[in-house]
Amino acid sequence: MKTPLVTNDSMWFEVQRELYQKLNITPGDNIKVPDVFMKEAEELMTRDTAAYKAVQEKVNKSDTEWINSILLTGTLSDKLSAHVLLVQESPVHNLSSVNTLLSLAAKNEKRVALSSCDSLRQLWISSLLPERKLKPLGEYYTGLKSLKSSQDKDRAIILALFEHKIRNSYLGFIHLVRRYAHDTVAEVKTKSIDYLFEMLAMKPEQEQMLLSALVDKLADPLKKIASKTQYLLFKLNI
Repeated sequence: MKTPLVTNDSMWFEVQRELYQKLNITPGDNIKVPDVFMKEAEELMTRDTAAYKAVQEKVNKSDTEWINSILLTGTLSDKLSAHVLLVQESPVHNLSSVNTLLSLAAKNEKRVALSSCDSLRQLWISSLLPERKLKPLGEYYTGLKSLKSSQDKDRAIILALFEHKIRNSYLGFIHLVRRYAHDTVAEVKTKSIDYLFEMLAMKPEQEQMLLSALVDKLADPLKKIASKTQYLLFKLNI
């Protein structure tokens, strides 16, 4: 059985940092990544994900069957918890769960959407976002392309692509929350403002966009929303 290249014994960005230091990879200018290289990176990630899932099905067969059963027939709450668990176990190999949560977060049914947003909020903070800003694949391309073929190179490419995808996913999440911050229902607005504040307070990624979205709510027509926003900005010392 093939062993996945990317291990899940540490946070993905810690694995990446150590590997990039070893390979002397440093970010450069953000250049357009050639289609051929992008296709190669996608294929590497697909194969590594398949290898990871094959190992899980063999080593943790009962747990895998239990989670798959929940994803098929469980309640919304159970399904969301299962997706969170999968991502926490190995973010790189369970990107599909992040995508599923984003799709649910975009649903018109607000209960589903907000519950999914809350699951994503938990994952951004606990498992997905490092204590630095994420970088697009184009900033790593020159360094990656110059490496000789090896498992370390393949591993480095997978991690760079994962970071690229997570960066785009997080942008999608912020756009959704900004939209909900202008909802007609006060409860939806309140939860959205809480998400904006927490992400801004906890992680540096897209801080200007988050701050802009939060400041915008100072002018909300509902006084309690505007007051809450003012209080949250005060907590941020802004």
